[in-house]
This record gives sequence, structure tokens and C-alpha cells, in this order.
Amino acid sequence: MMRTVLSKSRGAIVHSDAVGEQVRAQGFAGPMARIPHGAWTAPADRMSYRAGLNLDERAPLIGVFGFLKPYKRIAESLRAFRRLVRGCPTPA
Repeated sequence: MMRTVLSKSRGAIVHSDAVGEQVRAQGFAGPMARIPHGAWTAPADRMSYRAGLNLDERAPLIGVFGFLKPYKRIAESLRAFRRLVRGCPTPA
């Protein structure tokens, strides 16, 4: 799909160098500009956050970011995690 869109484009705007590389890899040779996304986060010590949640570094931690919308299928994911835990309990 990207190739089809790019074949009709006069230019491209990307939010990251990684996406710019993908655009070039699809063969796009036109002008391209990178505009930072506008969302930055301060560096964080992940282990201090885990300690605050009483989780060690090996414990799975899953996040859902942005608005909690039905298309993110959170209820379905929680049911799947429950089934996973029942089928593969953690060793004591």
C-alpha cells in the first residue's frame, strides 16, 4: 500500500528517521522532510517504576497508551491473559 501511495506523491513528510528509511526502501526518490512528532518523554528509570509496582525485572508488564477505545480490544486482551495465566501458572 505504501508503494502505491508513494508512486503518486510529490513529496513525503515523516515523523522519524526510521519511517524515512522505510519510505526510501519502497523506492521513493522525491523530496522528504522530517517533522518531529511533538511528543517527548523525559528519560525514566524503568526499574524504579517496576519497584513502585512491586514487579521484578522479569515480570511481564503490558501497557495500553492513548485513549481507551473499543478497537484496542482491552477486554479481549484481559480475558486472553487470564486464560494464559490459568494454563501456564508461574512457578512458586
